[in-house]
Amino acid sequence: MQQLVSPGTALTILAGVLISGFYIHYMWAALKKAVRTRDDADVGEDTYRRSFFGAVISVVVSAIAIRVYGLGPFLLYLGPIAALLSPIAVTFCLREELVGS
Repeated sequence: MQQLVSPGTALTILAGVLISGFYIHYMWAALKKAVRTRDDADVGEDTYRRSFFGAVISVVVSAIAIRVYGLGPFLLYLGPIAALLSPIAVTFCLREELVGS
């Protein structure tokens, strides 16, 4: 029997599906909260500084991933890892928004 995909590919797909589930869950909850509280006054401090730094880190890692592709085949995995880490960071921020209030 011939193998359809490699174990690494299967693991990446499984991780992507899992991350997508959490992402959709927290995005939906944040949207429901935003609709529910849309008329409330915004109070408190800006808690999105870490989100900005996370976005900057994501862009830098993506640029590095593109730059180092020619240095070795093992570095080809850096791109998919960065692609999986970015929505994890967004999901974490959505979760903090919901839990923190």
